[in-house]
Amino acid sequence: MPRIITKQDDFIIDQPLDLKVIDCTPSDIIHVSAEMYDEENKLFHSYASFFTKDSGVVDLALDIPFEGTYDRADAAGLIWSMILKDTGEDDYFVKKTDCDLSLEFYVKHKGEIVDSKNISIKFMASNVRMLDITQSGITGSLYGPVGEGKYPAVIILSGSDGGNEAHASSYLASKGYLVLSLSYFNDTGLKSNLEYIELEYFKDATVFLKYHEQCNGKINLIGYSKGAELVLLLGEKYDGYTSIIAGAPSSHITSGMKNGMFTPVTGWVHEGEPLPFLKMRFSVGMVLKSMKGWIMKQPFKFLDVWEKSMDAEAAIESRIEVRNISCPLLVIAGGSDQLWPSKFHAESIQDRRLDSRDEYLIYEEGGHFISFPYSFNQLPANVNMKVGKMTMNFGGSKKINAEASKQSLEKILNFLIVHNK
Repeated sequence: MPRIITKQDDFIIDQPLDLKVIDCTPSDIIHVSAEMYDEENKLFHSYASFFTKDSGVVDLALDIPFEGTYDRADAAGLIWSMILKDTGEDDYFVKKTDCDLSLEFYVKHKGEIVDSKNISIKFMASNVRMLDITQSGITGSLYGPVGEGKYPAVIILSGSDGGNEAHASSYLASKGYLVLSLSYFNDTGLKSNLEYIELEYFKDATVFLKYHEQCNGKINLIGYSKGAELVLLLGEKYDGYTSIIAGAPSSHITSGMKNGMFTPVTGWVHEGEPLPFLKMRFSVGMVLKSMKGWIMKQPFKFLDVWEKSMDAEAAIESRIEVRNISCPLLVIAGGSDQLWPSKFHAESIQDRRLDSRDEYLIYEEGGHFISFPYSFNQLPANVNMKVGKMTMNFGGSKKINAEASKQSLEKILNFLIVHNK
């Protein structure tokens, strides 16, 4: 009878999954599927069918499915290719906390489930602990190595969903960093929306972390999407950061957000003054195109709004002066980003910087969600998101975005090592 074997019953998110189905009848057909809930209790699933070899073993790392939700030999294929089980559609997989994920595998033969296996995906390793920040005046989650000593520190900033990326922070702490996942809206005691956020809040958080008993004085910033815009802005306004990593960035200050939608107010305030932001310009053609997409139930793309807005002369005053950032940058962008033109922004940053320490990763076919802290290749890859009765497309494909997240994570970890020696 076919059965599942793995090397371990749990694994840290960046450890390769080793899963095989053994005791199969040669020249037979085996169906393997997987299920996992996200943190909004949405059930995702995936499946793949294989012709069994003479060895009677199906190895997910080596064997190519002849049908399924993915189409290549990939041990993580059943994870990154997951879609909603109830509708068969794609949606955003929500993961924010440091809690384990429960991943269930099933093997089906001749229409019947013959074996199953539960595996836990972990983010917080045994060599990491959560540290107290209740007296600091800031909101978020702080993680550090269990052992005594001083470590380089990292602040991770969320994008337009707010809250904080505790799962990513606890993971990064296992690599030898003191990591603060800092909330700045949509969390207890903070504003509900990304509007009029004072930059001094982040300055205070930086000072708190720099003088923490486990910090060696080096502070790095990581931000994604609106968070990438923010870390570049912080690097412009404040000196003393060791490095900055910006994923799917904007080279301009974009508008604030309310209820998850862009709104015509500033997101940032510096020294009591609201900062100028890029005004969105909606063409009649785009509005009609959006209405048609809604009627036809086609995914909505926001990219055209920004391309139209970037043509305006008024965009100049909202540009982030990246030449004033003194530390090295790692900038990551997808050429098929459908939320905003992150490749254009990345290239604009590079053209104005001309700093040999910087690194730029452009994934031409990648979408908006292609790197840490928002993407791991062993989580369902994000392309579409349900927004009410509409579907918003962020670009790329599950396969390409998953591959980009795998490659870029290695680059991110190496970048931090190089600049924190």
